[in-house]
Amino acid sequence: QPGAPPAPPPKQPLPPRHSQPPPKPAGKAQQQLEFLELRRRQLAQAALRAKRRNDLEGAKLLLRRAKGVEGLIGAARGGLPVDIAQVPEVPLDGAEFELGPGRGVPMPPEAAKTFLQLAEALRKQHQMCLTYSRQFAQLGNISE
Repeated sequence: QPGAPPAPPPKQPLPPRHSQPPPKPAGKAQQQLEFLELRRRQLAQAALRAKRRNDLEGAKLLLRRAKGVEGLIGAARGGLPVDIAQVPEVPLDGAEFELGPGRGVPMPPEAAKTFLQLAEALRKQHQMCLTYSRQFAQLGNISE
């Protein structure tokens, strides 16, 4: 047809884009990345617990901390060094460590005394673990 506009040239197929994910960091960088992802999840879970207790300010603070860790995760994925000592700690929820007898089960006094001694020993062990964890993080050894 003489009055029809010329047909557009056939479209060239676009070159295939590489849909492979970026290579995973190796060694220490991979450990840091896994640690950061775990800490982000822990902070998010702590925020949910705070929200369930109607502690909205605490939940907001924990969510902000989790978002801050996301920035560190991005840096770690990009191959940048991350200072693990600067990663916020997850607050302990006292309810997680509430120890006591089952409902409706009477406990003899000697068993209660032994139970309290064991609970105190466990608290001391936990505190010692936290102290060592901080020391190893400051040294840069996150696998401990």
